[in-house]
Amino acid sequence: MASKVMLVLFVVVPYAASALECISCTNKYDSDCTSGQSQNYQTCVDLSMHGATAWCVSASFLNTWVLPLEILHNRSCYWMKEEDRDDICKNLGQFYKNVTQCNYCNTDRCNNSPMI
Repeated sequence: MASKVMLVLFVVVPYAASALECISCTNKYDSDCTSGQSQNYQTCVDLSMHGATAWCVSASFLNTWVLPLEILHNRSCYWMKEEDRDDICKNLGQFYKNVTQCNYCNTDRCNNSPMI
């Protein structure tokens, strides 16, 4: 019985240790995503078997769905191939019009820096 328990612990621990955790929020008033709310964290799904690497992203973009136009700040997980990482912000621009600021990183909760 002891060997079965040890085997389960050995299999579960490496997976949990490798998952990237990012700050997750979308906010139009608070570029740091901290005022008046608790910070939420998102564990990025491992998509490495599909060739995608998880990144934490902080981006600001113009919300063209409302009038008057407003800037939204978004922090979340994003997936892209390792060799394409320099195109993350360019790729975001395909989904969101007028990306005004974009940063990405790949360590836990690294997307918490203030956005101007």
